[in-house]
Amino acid sequence: MSFELKERAEKLATEASAALNKIERDLIEESKRIITSNKGETGKDLSKHNKSPTRASAKDWFKVGLSAFEKGEYDEALKAWAKVLQLLDQKEEPELYAVTLMNQGITYGQQGKSDDELNSYATLIEQFKDSSNEGIQIQVAKAMGNQGVTYGQQEKFEDALNSYASLIEQFKASPNEEIQIQVAKAMFNQGATYGKQENFKDALNSYASLIEQFKGSANEEIQIRVAKAMCGQSAVYCQKKDFPSALKSHSILFKQFRSSENNEIKEVIADLQTNIAEQALIYETPEQVLTRVAEAEKYSDNPENLAVMQFIRFLLDDKTIEEVFTALTKIPTEMKLTWNFGEIKDYLTDNFEGIKQQQIQAVVQYFEQHKDIEQLRVELGIKG
Repeated sequence: MSFELKERAEKLATEASAALNKIERDLIEESKRIITSNKGETGKDLSKHNKSPTRASAKDWFKVGLSAFEKGEYDEALKAWAKVLQLLDQKEEPELYAVTLMNQGITYGQQGKSDDELNSYATLIEQFKDSSNEGIQIQVAKAMGNQGVTYGQQEKFEDALNSYASLIEQFKASPNEEIQIQVAKAMFNQGATYGKQENFKDALNSYASLIEQFKGSANEEIQIRVAKAMCGQSAVYCQKKDFPSALKSHSILFKQFRSSENNEIKEVIADLQTNIAEQALIYETPEQVLTRVAEAEKYSDNPENLAVMQFIRFLLDDKTIEEVFTALTKIPTEMKLTWNFGEIKDYLTDNFEGIKQQQIQAVVQYFEQHKDIEQLRVELGIKG
């Protein structure tokens, strides 16, 4: 996967979507915690028999919304969230009110109603940005982070950057670990967004700030962002054609995280190993490249990565086109291809000719245009 940043929009969008899916899972767990909690900010015990009918019915509606959300009945969930907001006294139950606004925003997001989603987050932030309640601060931080991701999906990059900057500025010094996770995510997303704009200096600064602040964190969610930031640094350096600096970031990442058992971190390492092997085609000898390919293959079980490594071996006369094709057939048909060879296109064009050049271009077009494998078989002249 060439990490040419302007061509990584699809991958980043996929990552953002995965992040929101996790937020949705967290929503369910957080909501269950809130709804079973007996205390609001005022310290009043809601489990006592003298609780008001209005408050009880608001809580009942919250349960209805949560149940509907879990079933994917988003219209019903939205009706329930609206009822909760209507019935609740936000001064007496501010955390439940804030969580309901968050739930409302995420539910709108599930329906693809981005403007409504953003409005829910904006309302949450405006009403609770100055709260000293730690549970509410977490919701505000999440809303800012979600608002940034949603803007990014709309390609409103300046709005996204403003959201991330606000989150970082307000919560950078927070001692709360959950809030620190949101800060780390915002710093990474900020760097990735700058990268999309080809603002390399600010992208590198964002990644460097994240790494400096969180490199010693033991929290796994934060460690993932540190690893991704190191990978992001390497990607930017590759884009800037600064291979030595890309290698340095790669080496630091590998040294710090090679023993990690976290699957996301393992994927980051595998992707970067593969990308470095591809980049090495331009800067290193064939022998050095093949050594990097072998290392990448050792650390990856991703069939797309492995197929690309076979392709690089083919470029260096270490594999046949038939072996490359066999590797490509092992990529599941439902897997979305993300590789684009953007940074080595000149190398591919300038260093090969004849039949091999035709075969190379057929493979590149297969990745870029997502053609079916049988069409590629015909173009390569491989018998079925």
